[in-house]
Amino acid sequence: MSSTLPELISGVGMFLSAVAVVLSNRAANNSNKAVNQLGTVTASIEPNHGSSVKDSLNRIEDMQRAQGHQIGEIRRDLANHISSQGGINEDHAARLRKAGM
Repeated sequence: MSSTLPELISGVGMFLSAVAVVLSNRAANNSNKAVNQLGTVTASIEPNHGSSVKDSLNRIEDMQRAQGHQIGEIRRDLANHISSQGGINEDHAARLRKAGM
């Protein structure tokens, strides 16, 4: 069976066309997957009233603010306590000196 040059060129052309179609389909599938994954990522960072990453970050930031406020109150209370205890400590030291201890 002998093939002529035009038949060979035609066969190679059809083969290359088929390869191009397969590669094009793969590229389209990968592109669709990328778009779907991007949509998933975008959805996870947009607030949705609970389960998104943005909502989680907002809750963490709110808790940090509340803890900062509580730490400030504890510092104030401790400073008040220390200043009110100053006289008690001096009285106790004076009594120990009087008792000879």
